[in-house]
Amino acid sequence: MDELLEIIHSSEFRESGGVVDLASARMEGDVLILSVNVISDAVDEQDQSWEIECAGVLDHNLTLGNCQEFSLHDDHPLLWQYIHSECSVSFHGDSSNAEAIVGEIYNRHLELVGHLIPFKTFLNGNPVDIVRGGYGMFATGPAPLMEGYAGVFERAGIKAGVSEPRQISFTSDPFTESSAIEVLLLGERSYVVAQKFNANRSEDRWDS
Repeated sequence: MDELLEIIHSSEFRESGGVVDLASARMEGDVLILSVNVISDAVDEQDQSWEIECAGVLDHNLTLGNCQEFSLHDDHPLLWQYIHSECSVSFHGDSSNAEAIVGEIYNRHLELVGHLIPFKTFLNGNPVDIVRGGYGMFATGPAPLMEGYAGVFERAGIKAGVSEPRQISFTSDPFTESSAIEVLLLGERSYVVAQKFNANRSEDRWDS
């Protein structure tokens, strides 16, 4: 994988206007295989077609065609629910302006994770109804996000607390640490979260 990343991130590739084309995606057993064309005058012919094996896939959302980006990360908001402990945020206090409070929580959500994770993902129901109730558990999810939500409540003068974090295992392999999970970003909403990525050259040029 390192070799492919080195080619795509090279100055020669960028300066030539190089393009990474995701031609297809298929499952073979429990492995997701991506067929990729690396298109650039600066890339040798033998380096232009690749297959990427994604093993231990936890989540994916793929858009075929030209990739807006191509990068591998071990710390990213899309990984938070896998690499951070889970906790809940609860609150108690005046809820006369529920819509405004939820609006501020939504803005904080965007600051932390953008549109990568839908706002409703970790909520405990309709957010306005929850806040109007005056108390209760607002959401359960990765600690950094829950702490961000709790901070909004506190700034609004509403008492809020985050529960004791608990580690969640998302893999069937008890020896796989959360730090081994990575995300391959291919675009704004095109990605694969998996335990292992391996890239191999192919003799075939993939049709999009």
